[in-house]
Amino acid sequence: MATLIIDEELARKLRRLAEREQRPIEDVLRAMVDRYESKPSAEQNAALESLIGMFDDDVTDLSTTVHETMRDYFKNK
Repeated sequence: MATLIIDEELARKLRRLAEREQRPIEDVLRAMVDRYESKPSAEQNAALESLIGMFDDDVTDLSTTVHETMRDYFKNK
């Protein structure tokens, strides 16, 4: 058990959320922390963003490409 000192506005918001969800404030805080921890970090986001466009070859419909590839493959057999 720990004591957390927060300002009155934040306490009011937490109480309102807890009442709306009909859960104890501790559960609301725990869920918020869990959600925050599961978010990707800025480094992870930057790594993912660096991949954007890496595979861009102006193909908008992969099924079309597969269809064309299969047609070309069997045409040459």
